[in-house]
Amino acid sequence: MTERCAPRPSSPGYRSSFYAGYGYLSNANGGIVEHVSEPGQRAPAPDPLRLVQDFVNTLDVENGTDLLSDSAGLAEWLRDQGLPGSGGPLTSADVAATAELREALRALLRANAGGEPDPQAAAIVNRAAQHAPLRIRLDPAGRATLEAAAGDGAAPAAILAAVYAGMADGTWTRLKACLDPECEWAFYDRSRNRSSHWCDMAACGSRHKVRAYRERRHTAGQ
Repeated sequence: MTERCAPRPSSPGYRSSFYAGYGYLSNANGGIVEHVSEPGQRAPAPDPLRLVQDFVNTLDVENGTDLLSDSAGLAEWLRDQGLPGSGGPLTSADVAATAELREALRALLRANAGGEPDPQAAAIVNRAAQHAPLRIRLDPAGRATLEAAAGDGAAPAAILAAVYAGMADGTWTRLKACLDPECEWAFYDRSRNRSSHWCDMAACGSRHKVRAYRERRHTAGQ
């Protein structure tokens, strides 16, 4: 088993899959290439927040890999997730809007980890929700759920519905983005007091401590 700060595909031709905290990188033909583990041996988020986690992690900040950097990559990711496209060829505008929503959600996840809230992130999500086909549905017990309807914008609607579901059931605050600015990987915090700030304390947490130590020395020397 290869351990990393985060399980990140090294090229757009590979994607990651995880089960119970462990997973593998698979190529386009489905062949297992390399076993990997979640940062800090964490298990992935439960459904439906797993979709949000996977979406945010399409950008690997540390390695600079973006699975949604163009329309082909976006179309492939939507297919892999079982999400509908726009009903026609994806455009550069679709790619830009998707990236904007992803980074707004990352900002919200940083706030869940103890970072500063970003009002602009909330505004971006609100704007995306205005154009997303969302509907309320009652289950047999009479409980209301928010779900994506068919039509243009069904994919972002599914992501936003997953966000709402996590907020409704109380799991949303456990989904976080690592506060290490060199990482920002989305992870699910299962600690009892929900106190995790980094996806991997040994890697990202240690980098934070080193930076803080250097800053204190620099300040003391002035």
